[in-house]
Amino acid sequence: VDHVRTWDINRRTEHIDTFVEVSFGGDSKRTRIRQDTACPIWNEKLIFEISLKRDAAAEIGGRAPWTPDQNGDGGVWQEIEQKGPVNFNLWTLGPPFNEHLGNCEAPMSEILWDDKRQ
Repeated sequence: VDHVRTWDINRRTEHIDTFVEVSFGGDSKRTRIRQDTACPIWNEKLIFEISLKRDAAAEIGGRAPWTPDQNGDGGVWQEIEQKGPVNFNLWTLGPPFNEHLGNCEAPMSEILWDDKRQ
């Protein structure tokens, strides 16, 4: 987040308290609240358990489950992608209520793969 802005033009944002709600595959988790900053940084790990229909251990043979083998079999990866994108929602705490400031989503492939697609 570069700079937090609210819909209320009269609300000061230099001392705003924010958190992010992350959702994937029907599960949601929240970051810690960043207090008194319009430029929050979250350096947190949120762990989501993923249930697969396939026997991932047998299929991937020790490789990362999102990496297709040389034959192009990305069955485990396809199953993860079918669970939908990862959603990020930015919230600020009240008063008088929590305000939704914005959201974005990304496919799991953009989150798990690095620049070399590994």
